[in-house]
Amino acid sequence: MFGMKFLRVFICRPVFTSVTVLMAIVLGVYSYLNLGIALVPDVDIPVISVTTTYLGAGPSEIELLVSKPIEDAVSQVEGVKRIRSYSLEGISFVVVEFEYDINISEATMDVSNRVKAISGTLPEDSKDPITEKFDINAFPFMTIAISSNLPPEYAFDIVEDRIQRRLTQLQGLARAEIIGGLKREIHVYLDPVELHQYQISPDKIIQVLQRNNFNDPSGHIVQGRKELSVRVLGEVEDPLELENIRIPLHGSTSIRLGDIGKVADTTEERRGYARYEGKEAILLDCIATPGSNIVEVSDRIKEELEDIKLLLPEGFEVTITDDISTFVRESIRNVFRDMVVGILLTGLVLFLFLQRISLTFVVAVAMPTAIISTFIPMFVSGITMNMMSTLGIAISVGILVNNSILVLENIYRYREMGEGPFEASEKGTADIALSVFSTTATNLGVFIPVVFMKGIAGQFLRDFALTIVFATIFSLWVAMTLTPMVAARIRYGSKPSVFSQKATAWWSWMYDKFDKAHDILVRKAIDSRYLTLALFLFAFIASLFLLPMLGTEFIPRVDRGLMEISMELSSASSLSYTEEVTEAVEKHVRSLPGVAAIEVAVGGSRADVGVNQSRLRIILSDDPRRPTSFALAEQLREYFKMIPDVNASITASVSGGGSPGKPIQILVSGENIEELNKIASQVVATMRSVRGVVDVDTNWRLGRPEFQVIPEPWRLGILGVSVKDVADTVRNYITGKKAGVFRLEGREYDILTLLDPGHISQMSDVEEFPVATSAGFVPLSSMSEFTHGVGPTSILRSDRTRAITIEGDVNGRSVGSAFEEIQVKLKEVTLPRGYRFSYAGEVEDIKENFYYLFVAFAMAIVLTFLMIAAILESYIYAFIIMVTLPLSAIGVLPFLYITNTAISLYGLLGVVMLVGLVVNNAIVIIDYAEKKRKEGVSPREAIREACSVRLRPIVMADLTSIIAMIPLALGEGAGGPYRAPMAIVVIGGLLAGGTLALFVVPPVYGILHRRTWHDDG
Repeated sequence: MFGMKFLRVFICRPVFTSVTVLMAIVLGVYSYLNLGIALVPDVDIPVISVTTTYLGAGPSEIELLVSKPIEDAVSQVEGVKRIRSYSLEGISFVVVEFEYDINISEATMDVSNRVKAISGTLPEDSKDPITEKFDINAFPFMTIAISSNLPPEYAFDIVEDRIQRRLTQLQGLARAEIIGGLKREIHVYLDPVELHQYQISPDKIIQVLQRNNFNDPSGHIVQGRKELSVRVLGEVEDPLELENIRIPLHGSTSIRLGDIGKVADTTEERRGYARYEGKEAILLDCIATPGSNIVEVSDRIKEELEDIKLLLPEGFEVTITDDISTFVRESIRNVFRDMVVGILLTGLVLFLFLQRISLTFVVAVAMPTAIISTFIPMFVSGITMNMMSTLGIAISVGILVNNSILVLENIYRYREMGEGPFEASEKGTADIALSVFSTTATNLGVFIPVVFMKGIAGQFLRDFALTIVFATIFSLWVAMTLTPMVAARIRYGSKPSVFSQKATAWWSWMYDKFDKAHDILVRKAIDSRYLTLALFLFAFIASLFLLPMLGTEFIPRVDRGLMEISMELSSASSLSYTEEVTEAVEKHVRSLPGVAAIEVAVGGSRADVGVNQSRLRIILSDDPRRPTSFALAEQLREYFKMIPDVNASITASVSGGGSPGKPIQILVSGENIEELNKIASQVVATMRSVRGVVDVDTNWRLGRPEFQVIPEPWRLGILGVSVKDVADTVRNYITGKKAGVFRLEGREYDILTLLDPGHISQMSDVEEFPVATSAGFVPLSSMSEFTHGVGPTSILRSDRTRAITIEGDVNGRSVGSAFEEIQVKLKEVTLPRGYRFSYAGEVEDIKENFYYLFVAFAMAIVLTFLMIAAILESYIYAFIIMVTLPLSAIGVLPFLYITNTAISLYGLLGVVMLVGLVVNNAIVIIDYAEKKRKEGVSPREAIREACSVRLRPIVMADLTSIIAMIPLALGEGAGGPYRAPMAIVVIGGLLAGGTLALFVVPPVYGILHRRTWHDDG
């Protein structure tokens, strides 16, 4: 009774109903315009990194003096799951992974406090450790290349002052990182002969420079009504003036700095180059703040760059080489394009069935209203327009129309039975209300578990699930209010118009044949209940044999028109040789079809990038006829086979989520590095023998030449020096030590003291370095032995034990199938006691997050079963309805196999969706059959009539859902491959689910009511 009154309010008060709809539309439009835009959802990954720079130290020293102490400190933090450290030349990375139920903000603070507590035990010359929380969106979304004809140090200043600083002031841009270029530096070159002669240590020179090159505010003096500030101005105005600073000697004598050295206004040591389109350039990587709209930020940057260009000196060229916001913009545009196409196709299907344009108009109004209203809770809950939320909106098109179709078709049926427009709207809506509420409840029951999923996948899919939950709730609201109100006011004749009859004649003929065939098949299924069930069970078992052939992957790979080549030469390669090889590769790449531009970075200013490494980022053209990035990557792999001593890794896809690095990562852990290297070599050979596994390599490198200084303890004791004194002296001479800054026009340039490069032309010069001792200055050779050796370029530790990582990419097959084959072969590798294998990368994502998704799937099944039981007040009928669910695999698995689609996160999410979609048909049939049975109709006739009466709304709902999914399943345009697996799964499941509901539910219903089953029909 209450339901009838509720419906009557909306049907009989059109102004009230239209006002509520218009309010929702206005608020929805406002919410949409204020939604953030990002590539992926804001995922709070429980990973914290601690970065410590210690210039001049080798990987072994970094491991012992920096990485291990930090590991020991952070291991005491609550909730630590895994600790890994990377010790490279001059830098340490300690990566701490936590359990997913840990508050990552509190954990970050705890890690920072623990590191600060032990920072005093770290080497004196190391910089303060930097603790950062990992941000999945903190990757460069735009790269800008700047080239000029000015000297590199002046160009760097202009880029930093006029471009970087102005861009970082823009709202939504967190930072713009500079790659390439050279900073200006003031070098004080010391003469070792003069230092020895005057018995002056480099540390003393640093102290004198620091004390004689600074300005100091010394207070103020009051003179009557005035107050004057007093400042001591001791900073030099020209770097060469530093040579006039006096260095005190013994007694009252002193000597000019210029007498024992010379000052050079120069640049930092060149450790790398950056080029764009063959010209030396400075690159700016732009990183957005979390939650910001990167499309808007990109537009702001472009506008700002137009103003900045007017202020740059002549000869500067500024080019945007890569802009992910373009991909995001196109992806979102394509989702809405597919959605509009789906709505139009849905309207066409409705017209074919109802044969009246006016009735089609009802759903055409209802669908956009529900979609626009969905933006309101999205905005309130902080969901951005990203790859997942837009996919949720697109997928919802098929769901949104189902409720309105059920209501509208039932109203139409009552109109055909002779009821008036208002009575038909009221009775038709009330009659189908339970089925509509049931289907809505099952959809909500499916996605609510996804909202509470754990792991990266849980956070990644949260926006998707919430969007569909919001859309489903609004579709129910529209179906129960707007649809019957509009339907009650539509006037149409008892027969379709001449145009409608002619336009739909072919469809009416086809559907009439289908309806008659369906009735015959349902009768046969009822008569041969056990045979029918046996046939479907056989089809279900047969489809399961396709499962091992599908393969698995975490996220589908997408051709974004961008490739990246990472090259590494032998450890002994110089910067000039690396540049020479890179230039040859660049020339070859430029000759390939479809290449629009090339961005090159050789070596780097960062300590974690060696001079033997380079990176080529290849931007492909927009020509649809060009080869795919995957095809070009395969060509390049063949090319690199002909280049000796070059290790190349080629990335030709954008995953949009998951762990960084290559998809297959195998860690070998143990104490002895030689044994680890031996095992790693076996694993490399094993992986390379597997079909489709490419770019296999390890992170362990030996062969970096070293000139090793070995202090003799007994000699150090006699001379009164320590090993640290020796190490500091050698580092000061070669690497240099900061002795203050030179300020000019608001900028600061480091002043470094180091040995004159002319005195280090060969290794024997190092042996003569003067070292300050208690006995005066003596050469380094008097207290040390010297030898040549090799050392590692990096050292990895996993859970406080040394480890080596073997990585590999996959081409031409799924990651899961390749990894399964690798695992089988790894069982043949015998591991010594204390050594073990562990896995990372995409294979770990698949294992961990697929588990969480399966848990959500199980919860969805349980919740759906309980909701159906509660609505129908029967566990038995709920069981009958749930029987159709596992048999939907008859449609899903063949569709995946035919379309060559691997099982991925998106595909499994489609399977979870089917739990709510497939059971809807069975609910509608069982609900109607039970109404008829309670009216006294026999179970046999009740279920047969239910299949006949509910056939049209079921076919309409399934067909519109399937057609709405077709544009998504085609996977066309930017982001298309992300959407396709889910749509393919849903299409296959709905085709099978609709069939199963019509032909499997009746036999099962008959078996349940076998005692009262009438065979006379």
